[in-house]
Amino acid sequence: MKTRSRAYIMLEVAVGGAMIAVVIMGVLTALADGRTRNAYAGRDVIASQLVLAKLEEYRTMTRANAKAACTALSENPVPNQQGRYTRTCGWVDGSDALPGLISAIPFTTLTVTVSYPATPTARTLNAMTRVY
Repeated sequence: MKTRSRAYIMLEVAVGGAMIAVVIMGVLTALADGRTRNAYAGRDVIASQLVLAKLEEYRTMTRANAKAACTALSENPVPNQQGRYTRTCGWVDGSDALPGLISAIPFTTLTVTVSYPATPTARTLNAMTRVY
């Protein structure tokens, strides 16, 4: 009894190569997307820390000093950062009238905004605090 060795034809090799190429492209695309999302997450963490640091600085000031510092704030770019982070501040005066009090309690609402360029659009983080 004779046995024949079975050989692959060129068409089978080409189809197998195409299938492997499709799988490899899918894996590389997933890795590239994961890397991009990781970079955005890192930049978001830095931006949120920049916002919180400035808010904590304002919370330690009196109301008048916080308003003056907020008005003067326009950092483009934020110093000591590698990325192009822009930090700005805005304020609005207000007052809380509590029941039983003769006069309202004045406050200033401070809003700190940090933005940085990202693809395809810029990303922005905002945070607000009240200074009494």
